[in-house]
Amino acid sequence: MATRCVTRLFDYDSRLIARMYRHYDGYPSGHGVELARYLTDCLLVNGWPSDDAMRRYAKEGVAVFNGADSLAAHVVKEFASRLPEEIYLMPTGVSAAEVCAEYVYDVIPGGKDCGPQAVALRVCQLEPSRILYEGPAASFDAALAEAG
Repeated sequence: MATRCVTRLFDYDSRLIARMYRHYDGYPSGHGVELARYLTDCLLVNGWPSDDAMRRYAKEGVAVFNGADSLAAHVVKEFASRLPEEIYLMPTGVSAAEVCAEYVYDVIPGGKDCGPQAVALRVCQLEPSRILYEGPAASFDAALAEAG
């Protein structure tokens, strides 16, 4: 049985940039852990940092993205390249319920004017409707989220 999920990627003004559908392993200890792990090593900036800062980030294993739209493109690329048979972009106007998704993951950037930002994650279960986690991607705990 497939556990479907939808990942929604937002910009700094809370506008939806992209929606990614995953057909299998959409539960928090599957997709949630993979998404949080990817986002934990991401840093959002508004304008590229200096060469010295970029070298430091690279040495630390941090991926730097110039804005939420760049991050959204790379999240889709990361999952689609690893799981091509499971990942799809969703057309506008199609809800998570229409594709029988059990979970929705929201990727939320910090403020664009505050220097480098980490990324926040919100995990929602659709039935029953409830928020399982909301906070920094680096602090996501799948066991706590699944325990509800």
